[in-house]
Amino acid sequence: MVYHRVVQWLRKIQTKDETVAVMADADIVRLLILACLGLDVTWENLMDVAPTSWNILSYRTHWRLQTLSLPPEKSGFETTCGSKNDH
Repeated sequence: MVYHRVVQWLRKIQTKDETVAVMADADIVRLLILACLGLDVTWENLMDVAPTSWNILSYRTHWRLQTLSLPPEKSGFETTCGSKNDH
């Protein structure tokens, strides 16, 4: 049920031309990544998300996974902002 809410939320925000930052538990981050990649929840246990890490998704015509489990000390502005075409 949570996965379907995550998918609906991603569909809703992909129509907006803005940057969205989310602080979430690793379980929710995994669901966001699965939804981004078009995978179902059976893949959830095959993905490790490090605690307090940066996980970056971007959208331009479709969702992409830019960064997975980047340590906080490595998350400079250039890394987190993506390309000019992403939001």
